[in-house]
Order: sequence, then structure tokens, then C-alpha cells
Amino acid sequence: MQKNSFAAFLVPLFLGAILIILALLVFQLNSREEQTLRQTSEIHELAAGTDRLRSDIQKLTRLIEAGGARAASAPAESVSPSTSSIPSTPSTTASAARKWLHPEVDNFLKPYNFVMTPPDARSDGTLVRPYGSDPKGFNLLTENAADLGELIAYYCAVSLADRQAYTDPNLWYGQAAERVEITDDGKEFTLYLRAGIKWRLPGDIDVSDPKYAWLRGDHLLTARDVKFSLDMLMNPQVENGFAKNYYEDLDSWKVIDDHTIVIRWKKKLYGNIENTLSIALLPEFFYAYDEDGARFPDETLGLKFNQHWYNNKGLISAGPYYFAHYEPGVEIRLERNEDYYGEKPAVKTLAYPIYTDPDLTLRGLKAHKLSVGGLRPSQYRDEIRQWESKPKSEWPPTNPFLNGDILHKKYTAIVFYYLGWNMDKPLLKDKLVRRAMTEALNRQGIIDNVFEGLGRVATGPFMPDSPYNDFSIQPWPYDLDQARELLKQAGWEDSDGDGLVDKALNPGDPKRTPFRFSLLIYDSSPEYATMANIYKDDLIKIGVQLNIEAAEWNLMQEKMDNKEFDCYTGGWALSWDDDPYQIWHSSQADIPKGSNRVGFRNKEADKIIETLRVTFDHEERVRLFHQLHRILHDEQPYTFFRVPDAIACWWKEVKNVIITPIRPQTGSLPWWVDTAGR
Repeated sequence: MQKNSFAAFLVPLFLGAILIILALLVFQLNSREEQTLRQTSEIHELAAGTDRLRSDIQKLTRLIEAGGARAASAPAESVSPSTSSIPSTPSTTASAARKWLHPEVDNFLKPYNFVMTPPDARSDGTLVRPYGSDPKGFNLLTENAADLGELIAYYCAVSLADRQAYTDPNLWYGQAAERVEITDDGKEFTLYLRAGIKWRLPGDIDVSDPKYAWLRGDHLLTARDVKFSLDMLMNPQVENGFAKNYYEDLDSWKVIDDHTIVIRWKKKLYGNIENTLSIALLPEFFYAYDEDGARFPDETLGLKFNQHWYNNKGLISAGPYYFAHYEPGVEIRLERNEDYYGEKPAVKTLAYPIYTDPDLTLRGLKAHKLSVGGLRPSQYRDEIRQWESKPKSEWPPTNPFLNGDILHKKYTAIVFYYLGWNMDKPLLKDKLVRRAMTEALNRQGIIDNVFEGLGRVATGPFMPDSPYNDFSIQPWPYDLDQARELLKQAGWEDSDGDGLVDKALNPGDPKRTPFRFSLLIYDSSPEYATMANIYKDDLIKIGVQLNIEAAEWNLMQEKMDNKEFDCYTGGWALSWDDDPYQIWHSSQADIPKGSNRVGFRNKEADKIIETLRVTFDHEERVRLFHQLHRILHDEQPYTFFRVPDAIACWWKEVKNVIITPIRPQTGSLPWWVDTAGR
């Protein structure tokens, strides 16, 4: 009965407020004749809005009667001023009425200590940077692509908190959360959300279309969205094996009120802080519904979430930018979110024309169609490196990389590249075979001559200058004689004189299989095509035949997810605090869309990885990481190839370019564009 009474009170309250507004507008029409035409239009729009609002109120009433409103209709709760994170705006400043559940506990979040927008920055600029291919999808809980994370989610999405990338990445500041209380020896997190954070619909969704009437109005981020995101993250129907592994020890998550949620872990783990605060948040009001506004059945919600009607079109945002437009094969565009709760970035528009051809990317950058870009190694050689040893008098005056029009910076990317071996295939089960394949790849020579010296040979999967790297480990040498001997030790010999080594792979079957395999490479990388051909020429010298299979990035991702490969060229962008579980634990080798694509299974490595999750002492963690490094070096599930140096380039009107030590290293939030000086 209370729900019905509340609904009955709510409807006339809304309608009464609308009538008052209409009366005020009529009064203004009579007193300001010069504004008649404009305000008449406004009244028509308001009248239409009244009809829509009446419909929305009816929907709200039905929802209240059914047991509660959706998060989109939740009233903002007043909270105490934030003692941390991004400076508050009028929408987030509230009274001191907020009560903490653990007032004796210090707020884990620290004050945000970086001025994002310089005082002299212009706020009307557009930053144009290339996007390498059409994204496979935009759902942040089902997609695991670095470009989506670093070029789209970083600007549009919001998590509970984030690292202070520009000053001290070991400290956290609040995003959706304004206060975090960590209790019960690191197992319980009480999170208090800011009031008034609005979800922003993509610009491509036209809410004036009656089909999308159910999306009209403000939609506020609440604790129920955090719960929904965790529900989907942990739903067994949702295909996100790459993420689920971090949450295997999650115990419970409970909404206390609209702006408070308690998240509990079963035990104290090193990654509890990172995994709690960095959850990608998605709104329930949108992702739990079909395109007509009907809620998905609970029984199939996870399956519907995987194939949500908007997954391939864009995403809903609450960050400093909103998703404005996507035209496949042409452009993705983000616009500054003027409703953003924090300090707004200076750049107004982020435009991403889709360039799948690196030569077109370079031409676009030189023609000033792009304001930001990077150089591939061969481009770096032709545009910059070949001139550095020559007198400036010989430099071509029209080269923008040399005449000051385009500035550039070399930096070590926190990523490593590798060749991943499908260890589930009989051909590649033996570690002696995989080591032979590594020793047949002239890594240093390829880095020097194909990648123009941009990088160093990788020996393992950790951040290049991290203490977790065991620097005593030396790369396996490029040695074709030794590679041939390793194959012989593994039973591979040329028994029929056809030039290829062969072996009986199946017990009890005398038939010998010649050593042939395919290498899957990204078809838009000329450097990897050259590398693959060099590798092919060297492998035939030891009796191994390589077939090069070039694929567009989306197809390549699909093949990797489905383990449809012998070997592939891959790369992993690395995090500030590493957890090797996702890539290397045996449990991740057989789950859908898991990251252990190569099928690495090693009990000793599993034990180390599990121990790392409950180890907090730094020196002990370093020792354990070194043990894991040695196992991976011995087993060679990957041929660890290269830790790259990258070349960032930007036109001179782009100001305050800062490259951070953590991902994304070229995030543009503090940058600005001098539109007057272009």
C-alpha cells in the first residue's frame, strides 16, 4: 500500500510542477513580445515534453508498484562534500547529512593533485587521431582490446576510482566514488558514490524518435549500476573470461542505498584494491533492456548482454567525453561531456578517422588531416632517423617532422610483443620444439633492421624496467644450428629426404608428419610481414615450412579467441601492478574468450601465481616473479619478441602533451589545441 500511495503522490506533484512552468512561460510571452516566436516554439516543445513526461511518470508508477524504480529515475541523495578526488561541481556538492558506516576509517582515496586544464588553455579545439580498424564491439565487459580501452573507454567510461597517473600511480583518487572505507583486513570495501552523476546517451540515439521514448530524461549513476556491472561480470553466461579470473574470490556485493555499496572478498588478496576500484561501470537502465525498452528475462540476461543491440554501435558514458558518432569504416567521434562531474578537459572534440593503411595514416598526418599520430619504424626511418646524422642544411625544408611543424617524442611503451604457440596442438607440445622456434627467429637482427632499432629483445611478460623482471635472464640466441639440434632431440628428422623434418605425432601410429605450420599476422603491418618472411626463410634452413596467414584485425581477434591458429603475433599492454593469473594460470586455458590462448599449463607456475595473489611483501613478490620468469623462459609458450620504443607525433598547435608512465601513455586529457595559432 505504501508503494501505491507514494506513486499516487508522485504523479500530481510532477504534473503540478509542469503547470507552474507553463504558466510562467505564458506570463513571459505577454511581457516580452519581442521573444514571442522563440518562446512559442519553446512552449510547443514543453507541451510535447509534458506528454512524454506523463508517459514516463506512468511507467515510473508501474515500476514503483512492481517493487521499485530503475536507477534512471532515482532521486539524487544529498552527500557531504568530497574530501578527495576531482574538485566537486555544483551537481556533486551537497550537505553534511551523509553518514559514513565506518567513520573511524580513513578515506582510502587521496585528493586529486594534478591540474588537468592549464589556465591558458583554449577550450574549443578538436583533436584528430587515427583509429586502426573498426572495433569488434564497444561493450566494456565483453571486449578486451587495448585500442578500445585507451582511445574510447579512457575518455567515456567511469570506474569507481583511478590511479593518479600524472603524479604517483601508487595513489588513487575518486571517480564515481568519493569515499572508500577498507575494513576487515582488506576484505571489505564500503564505497560511497557521488550524487548527481549523469549517464550520457550517445549522440546517435535520437530520443525524439518514439521508438526511444523510454530513454528520455536524466539517468543517474547509482549503486544499482555498480551492482549490475558486477552481476554481469560474474554471470556465467557472459563471455568475458579475460576478466572473470580476477573476481574468482569475490564473495558478495550489496547495495545499501542509492549511493552506497559494500563489496566483500572471501580473502585478503594483493589485487583486491585494483580489482574493486577499477570495475568498468555500465548502466542497468540501458544494458538490461532491448531496443524497445523491454527488460531482458533474468534467465537469459547474460546471453542477451553478450549480444546487446548497442554493443557494435557505441557505448553509454559518464566520463569527461560522450560517444557522439560512429560510422563504420569512416570515423568515431567523442564530444566533451558538459554534464561531467569533474574538471572538464580543454579539448572539445576527439575525432578518430579509421585508417587501416599505415601509409594513409602517415599521409593524413603530414597533410594536417590528423593532429596526433605515431610513426611505424619504417616511417620513422624515412621521415626522421635518416636525417639525424646529416647537417641541417641538407634537411628538406618541407618535411614537417624536421621544420618544427610536427613535434615528436620517443618513449618506451609498456607493452611486449610475442609469437604465441598453440600448445594444444601435437606439433607444438614439446618445449624443445618451441625453444627451437625461438632460436630460429633473429630477434635482435629484426629489431635493428626491420624495426629501426626501436626496442629491445623481450625475455618475459613483465613491465620492461620493473623489478619483477629477472634481468639475469639472457634471451635465447639466434642459432640455427642449435635450433636444428633441438628439433633432433625432440625426434624431428628428415626421414624421406624431402627437405622437411618429420615425426610420428600420434602414439601407435607410424605415419610421420612433416613440420609445417601457419603464422597468423596482422595484415596492416608491413614490419610484421617482413619479419614473417625473414622467419620463413630461416625456418626452411632447419627443415620447417612456414605458411604466412595475414588477417584483418577483427578476424585475427576472432581466430585467437577461438584458438584457430598454430602461432600468432600478439602483444599485451601491461598494468602498473601485474597479476599473471589472466594469461598464465592453467585454469584460464579452457574458458571462452580467455587470455591463456596458447594453452600453457604448468603446476609449478600455477602455485607461484596463486601465492603471488596472497603475498604483500615486496621482496617476496620480486622473488616469486623471478621464479615465474625463469619457468616461462624455459617453457617458451611465447617467443618473447620485443619491448618497443614508440614514436608519438603531434602538430605544433597541440599543447601540454604529457606522456605518462602508465596506460594510456598518450592520454590527451591535459592536452589542448591552440586554435588561434593553427
